[in-house]
Amino acid sequence: MSNDNKEMVQACITTVGFPETLDGVRKMLVKNEYKGKGKTDLDILIEFDSPDKIKWTALRWMTQGDILFFYHTKGAKKRVANLYQQAVDGNTQKNTLAYLLEWTLGLSSKNKTLVHALERTLALTNRYSGTIFACAKISGKTEYSASDHQHFGSKYFAPLEQVHVFAVPLPLDRFSDLVTIGQAVTTPLYSRQLDGIKNMLAQENRLPNFLSKAEFSGLSFLNVTHENWPTISCAPETRFIYEAQIRIYLLDHLLSGIKDKGTPLLEECRCVRNGKQTGSADYFVKLHDVWVPVEAKLNILTERDILDQVAKYINIESFTPTKGKYRGKSFAVHNAAICLVMDQSGVYAVSEGDFVQCRPGMPIWRREQLNHETALEIRDWVKVHFLP
Repeated sequence: MSNDNKEMVQACITTVGFPETLDGVRKMLVKNEYKGKGKTDLDILIEFDSPDKIKWTALRWMTQGDILFFYHTKGAKKRVANLYQQAVDGNTQKNTLAYLLEWTLGLSSKNKTLVHALERTLALTNRYSGTIFACAKISGKTEYSASDHQHFGSKYFAPLEQVHVFAVPLPLDRFSDLVTIGQAVTTPLYSRQLDGIKNMLAQENRLPNFLSKAEFSGLSFLNVTHENWPTISCAPETRFIYEAQIRIYLLDHLLSGIKDKGTPLLEECRCVRNGKQTGSADYFVKLHDVWVPVEAKLNILTERDILDQVAKYINIESFTPTKGKYRGKSFAVHNAAICLVMDQSGVYAVSEGDFVQCRPGMPIWRREQLNHETALEIRDWVKVHFLP
């Protein structure tokens, strides 16, 4: 297959477990009622159709086009069997008065739903436990969610575009030499691991198109220079896994083109307002003779309080770098009512507690648009909108 038909992706295995108690199962059924009565997380995946707009646990840096593999835990088989027996025994041991009370309160039908759900899940876990049983294509950026009505053990979720269930699941003992499934909910896959799992699955399955075309998006930041950073760090297929990569291989170069000539790029700056330290900004740069704070994030959609963070760096009195040549020197700040924020999507502006001409996931300047000319545009934009 030619490279033109390849899609550069990041991939991970996301673990699908099962609650440890009957109360946990009941809560799962309640949170999945939007899909129907008695639906478990396994049901949600296996019965997936694209209009559902379902979100699932993913790595923070994953975005549109990336791939999730679903692994059902080995322990789920025994756990579901025990819970099913508890539910059945609980129903059969009820005396007539207790059952009549439950029926009057409307609880009897709920217990039947619980038993039926566990009975169906028992058949599924007998088939899928200890295997990679499905994969999905992500339709958008991973986001932070504080909601309890999500799927298992994480606060970071990505929307699913397609889910493909494999006719022949891939057992753990087939791929355990490639990947170690630990206690974490998500396990990142790299080039050799992604290729290996694809090849194993393809031996007994017809792969969905999005998986057959998937190729690991390797990180080639070692060759980034001040001249070529737009072609490498801003390429659509480039993925950033750590915030430090954004800072070193993209933001450092961009800010060098934005700041006033001959002025330093100051890092890890402790901010002071009314004589008290408010926080530490990643950078300060001088734009048109005004010091402006800049904050770097991997993905602001996964930040729960980005506006509160940025507020600590705006309208301050002074700051002190803690790194570099000017470490420990205090700089006075005047008229800095804006903070620039950059993540893997692009550059945002924040002022007076809100985003300016942008919103999370929709930056003013997309990363793919950034280059040497864009740096000058950002300088002019900041001056027109915020500087005296």
